Amino acid sequence: MVFSVNTRNPGPAALRLIERGELVASLDRATEAKVSLISAPAGSGKTSLLRAWADGPGQPYRLAVVQVRRDQQDAQQFWLAVLTAIRQASGTRAEGEQLAATPDFNEAAIGERVLSELAAHRDRTFLVIDDLHELTSPEAFMQLTRLLEKLPQHVHAILATRRDLPLRLHKLRLAGELAEIRAADLRFTERETRQFLEASGIAVSEAGVARLHQRTEGWAAGLRLAAMSLASSPDPERFVAEFSGSSRTVAEYLLAEMLECQPPEVQHLLLRTSLLDRVNGELADLLTGHPGSERILLDLEDANAFVVSLDPAPDVVPVSPPVR
Repeated sequence: MVFSVNTRNPGPAALRLIERGELVASLDRATEAKVSLISAPAGSGKTSLLRAWADGPGQPYRLAVVQVRRDQQDAQQFWLAVLTAIRQASGTRAEGEQLAATPDFNEAAIGERVLSELAAHRDRTFLVIDDLHELTSPEAFMQLTRLLEKLPQHVHAILATRRDLPLRLHKLRLAGELAEIRAADLRFTERETRQFLEASGIAVSEAGVARLHQRTEGWAAGLRLAAMSLASSPDPERFVAEFSGSSRTVAEYLLAEMLECQPPEVQHLLLRTSLLDRVNGELADLLTGHPGSERILLDLEDANAFVVSLDPAPDVVPVSPPVR
């Protein structure tokens, strides 16, 4: 995997790269299954992993890539994007050709059409759908499940999402045809954190590297935001010691990517419980003044929203961001 940092000094020397070969190799192994699912919170490096894997040398396959648009509620537009990507990958799309929406849209019919076009070409093909969490159409998810179960032998799918989706993948999982890459797999190791800082021209002691890795928990976005600030810090060791989720750059990222996209009741709960390391439904109800907090906490955990159950019940959940 290639991970880049732009420092405050623009120019050719500003770009610093590290290769995460083991992570790319893990995705390569995952793609031996019919369907690969990459599910992790915002800023975990899902899209960067996909790009690094796709840019690998000598990849003998066709690549059909779909980037789901933000808050995609229109099932027809989603399927037209899938069909367009498949035609581009197979070379059957004429230059300037645009697929148009129709009032008599039939989702089952277009699903069969997608399958037919995938089956028409015998070359190994990967259908990559990034930001699938942005799709909000239950009908589209139902049809997508059918598509994944019926994929031709030479076609594989890779799905990247911030949260688990209403896809019925249990048959694929039981058949050993589903490979999953989660947040823990995407986290930077302490060694990778050191390599990342060194590649960015940032000198920090071994203890400082360990502390930064511990505070970010290997979260890619947190490390990148820290590196951007460290590049201009007169005292890197002190910066690392004081770096936390309240740092301006981290707070702005979390506000834009996590908090602002939540419904009002979820925002209220997160803000009221933000000073706690752990909270349960009963305590959250007291702090918010409203019932139903446990359900919200469970939904946040399912959504990979930096909430982790600590109890099998589950009873206690921390709501702090991944940067301590």
